[in-house]
This record gives sequence, C-alpha cells and structure tokens, in this order.
Amino acid sequence: MELHPESIYGEITAEGAAQVAARLRLQDFGEKEAAAELGSGAGRCALALLQQSQAASIVGVELAAARHDAAMLLAGSCLKEWTRLDTKEGATWFRDGRSYCLIRGDILQTWRDWCHVTAVFTSSLCFPAAVMDTLSRQMLPHALTFGLTDVLRCPMSWKSHGSAVYVYELRMYRSLLEEPLAALFGTEEPPGRLGTATEKLRAGKLAQLLLSSLLPFCGSLEKGIKASAF
Repeated sequence: MELHPESIYGEITAEGAAQVAARLRLQDFGEKEAAAELGSGAGRCALALLQQSQAASIVGVELAAARHDAAMLLAGSCLKEWTRLDTKEGATWFRDGRSYCLIRGDILQTWRDWCHVTAVFTSSLCFPAAVMDTLSRQMLPHALTFGLTDVLRCPMSWKSHGSAVYVYELRMYRSLLEEPLAALFGTEEPPGRLGTATEKLRAGKLAQLLLSSLLPFCGSLEKGIKASAF
C-alpha cells in the first residue's frame, strides 16, 4: 500500500527542538527577527521556538486539519495570557509586541506568510524534490545563495538516538558575524566603525540560518553542494 505523504507523521522531540533553537541562536533573536516551522504538525516545535526566544514572530504552517487543530488547542492552553485573533486560516496570538501564528494550509501556497522570516525549520523527509525546489525559490533571501554548513543529530519521535538535521546558511554568514561591515562592503574595516555589540548582531542577522531537517535541498540547486540521504 502506498501512503500519501500527508498520512506519514513524526515530529522532533523537545530535546531535539532545544538543539535546533541553540543552533539557530534563538536566544539572540530580538524584535526584528522571526522564525517559521513548515509542516508544524501538532505545534510542539513551533511553540518551543516561541518559548526559547524573544523573536518578534513565530509562524507554523500545517496542511493536515487534525494536526492543525491539535496545535491550536496546545497554543490555547499555553498562551492563555496572550490576546488571540482568529482568522480564516487559523489564529494569531499577540503579547508585548510578539506574535505566534498558526496557519492551516499548503506551505507552497502560503509562502507570503513566512518568506520574510529570519530562520526556517522543516521536517522534509517525505517532501519530493519538486517541493524542495519550489520552497527554495520562495524564501527570502533566495535560497540559491545558501550552502550546507552543518549536520546535527537530533532526537525524533521515530528515532530517539537522532536523525540528521541539515543546516544551511548564507555563504558570508561567518564573516558577517566576525566583521559585519567589512564583509558587507568587501573592504578593510575602518577603526571604530563597528558600533555596539547589538549593531554587530543585527548586521550578522542579515545572514541568519536556514535550517532544514532530514533531507538537504537538492544538489542541483547550488553548484558544489551534493544531496545526501541517511
């Protein structure tokens, strides 16, 4: 029997979500940063991303109605002090300038709701190459400028000892974190021009992480990056 990808479900564990949050440096996220989980299931990972950061916005998108409804119930029980606004596609919770948004829909059709975010997490084990290719073309900045930089082993519901999580980031990410202005303008950095630590961090955020779980983007998307499987 052939299973439709929508009927196959697993999720990252709380421990795995903590690893993802650490790798995404969510503890450093501030009022100008946002993150999204594409295929957010019952909402546990998206909610963990909200709780482990001060990001201005967390967005979760899920196609399956039952899982989306479960995520809505979980958010309702955990965010009782937040203001809730129901929408046709789901709901958004607001508090102190932050928001948590759950959307029921196709991640390929709802891209305008998440393409602006700083970081993306998706469990893409069952995603066909065509879906990954489309996702890469919908992200901002364009995902063709990203490269594979790290592979984590995070516990999942189907593999407690860890499954591969592939980390993609902008090519100039590390140099931006070290010397933001010099990296941006490609010149030697003038003394005294870097500013405060906060300014350095904000400059570095221009190259924040793209994290995709389970399968890396197709190797054809970027020369020199090879697709791999586990």
